[in-house]
Amino acid sequence: MKTIISEIKSHFESKSNYLELFSKVDSRIEGWFKAEMIFILEELCSKRKIIDYKREFLIKKTDGKGYNIDFQVTLLSKKKILVELKALVISQSAKTPRNLNFYFGNNSVGLFKDFRKLDSVDFEGEKYVIGFIYPKPEDLAWNKALAKILEDIIGWKCITQLKDYKKTYFISIWQRL
Repeated sequence: MKTIISEIKSHFESKSNYLELFSKVDSRIEGWFKAEMIFILEELCSKRKIIDYKREFLIKKTDGKGYNIDFQVTLLSKKKILVELKALVISQSAKTPRNLNFYFGNNSVGLFKDFRKLDSVDFEGEKYVIGFIYPKPEDLAWNKALAKILEDIIGWKCITQLKDYKKTYFISIWQRL
């Protein structure tokens, strides 16, 4: 997963002007992030850094029903991982209520939905939720929101650091422990 994280970070550093524009117009464009992720995963396949990936991977929940997971990736070790993506625009430039607390709350557009979705599927490999947050939140706002969400979720940890990103965006990568 370290290779994938490094490639994601590098790829989006070259796209910071896009993220700045999306923040300016207060636009939550999750499909764009998925398309960029396809590009990244294709590159990783061609460089033989991963074996393959599947998009919109159908997997059974513990109750027998199915979910489409954004990506299933097969690493070189042959270990499979599940990845859900989430776009979190927090600029509020259009006077929307979307801030970190909005996305970290228990609603249908926040991170909880993806945590619950991955928790409900029977899968042997690792599980990740990648949140593309733009613009990058202030330290205080991030720490408050992080403390709140960690009270409400069990077994998930953000494995990326706010300090490692420019002010236009932050890629919060959550791993199921």
